[in-house]
Amino acid sequence: MFDPFYPFDWLATQLVTRIFGLSLDYSLGSSLRFFFYDVPKVLTLLLTISFFVGTLQSFLDPGKVRNFLAGKFGFYG
Repeated sequence: MFDPFYPFDWLATQLVTRIFGLSLDYSLGSSLRFFFYDVPKVLTLLLTISFFVGTLQSFLDPGKVRNFLAGKFGFYG
């Protein structure tokens, strides 16, 4: 099964175990691994969502969206 977040997990584990020299069995090592795994993942998801929403907004006309939300569809008249 494809795990798109595997590189984040691998990098976080390498940072904690090899660079900081901490064991994942202890709470400090486990906490740092979680931090280095979760923060880039959340930032990546946030940037991806904002990119797609911004792209979608560039194709929508604000006047048509305003009329659609007001209930004036404009398809039949």
